[in-house]
Amino acid sequence: MKKIASYLIMATMILSVALIACDKPDDDECLCLFVNSMGMPIEGGDIISDEVREALIFMMYPNPAYEVVYLIFKTADSHTVTITNVNGKVLLDQSFDVDTETIAINVSTYPAGKYRVTVNNGKQKSTLCLVKKER
Repeated sequence: MKKIASYLIMATMILSVALIACDKPDDDECLCLFVNSMGMPIEGGDIISDEVREALIFMMYPNPAYEVVYLIFKTADSHTVTITNVNGKVLLDQSFDVDTETIAINVSTYPAGKYRVTVNNGKQKSTLCLVKKER
């Protein structure tokens, strides 16, 4: 039991450091998971432990994205999704009462670059970076 508790504490600490880093002005420190259109990890993103991945309240794919990014929530309830650019300008701030666990967000009008995607379900908040590419 102590071993499980110590793993949970360590995972929480790692996640806190990773997610706090996303709030810093230097966008290179944002936790960025690169995944293909099937949701499978690909090279180029940050490597994170399974514990940190489990602590996130959502995942997204594909990343990098061209036109649409899909958010997969771990629970089907109310989520607020906020997307900001590297200067902190809010491009999307919308609440979703999701019956399904996946939503699609059109990012085709966003210029190429890095963005922060934050999901808050009222109990937890997770932030990942999104890389938008041009075709």
